[in-house]
Amino acid sequence: MRWIIKAFMQRIFSRFAHPEKLNYFFQYKVTKNLPVSDEIFFQKASSAISHSKTFIEVAKPCDISSVSFYEFGTGWDIIIPLIYYGLGIRHQTLTDIRQNLRLDMVNDSLTRISKYADRLAGTANMPFRYPGLINIKGIRDIKEKFGIDYLTPVDSADTHLPAASFDFISSTETLEHIPKEDILKMLIQMDKIFLPDISNKKILVFCHANHVIAEWSQEPG
Repeated sequence: MRWIIKAFMQRIFSRFAHPEKLNYFFQYKVTKNLPVSDEIFFQKASSAISHSKTFIEVAKPCDISSVSFYEFGTGWDIIIPLIYYGLGIRHQTLTDIRQNLRLDMVNDSLTRISKYADRLAGTANMPFRYPGLINIKGIRDIKEKFGIDYLTPVDSADTHLPAASFDFISSTETLEHIPKEDILKMLIQMDKIFLPDISNKKILVFCHANHVIAEWSQEPG
């Protein structure tokens, strides 16, 4: 039910100029959903760990730090991409239809990742390396410190990203905000930007309302 209400409010906000600012204000000041609770933080972290393990199990990369991940609809706090970084992913591209990222939310995520690093490592049951507490002052810092390119505004159905660029594509709680008629266009776009070289497979994971609804691995062709 929570995601239905969230999607409904998103549609209302979209009718105004700068809907991302209105949405942020509503979640920060009215519903108090930002910063997210520890419960939601760990749900997102668990999704990131699950996504990463899906990739590792299927692709069996020789060097996880050399692969490229793509996540669209990353939201305010980029918790999932930051967890990816802790798990060893050093090349990521993030996109959003609007600039939703907020530096105060990113720094909140970093504070909690640093605080709970041991617990995250235990949950992942794999190495989890994270630098000490870092204060992010701009989007350039995110690129320089974490190898994360944040691009906006980008339509997931028409990204203009180079073909054959990414080893793995994921999205978490984003599909409910995409019009039904654009879903197929988005999937066609994802197929174009995949780089299926690692294990001769293409790996795509969608997570909707905290449940994985599509986990796709396909031989090219």
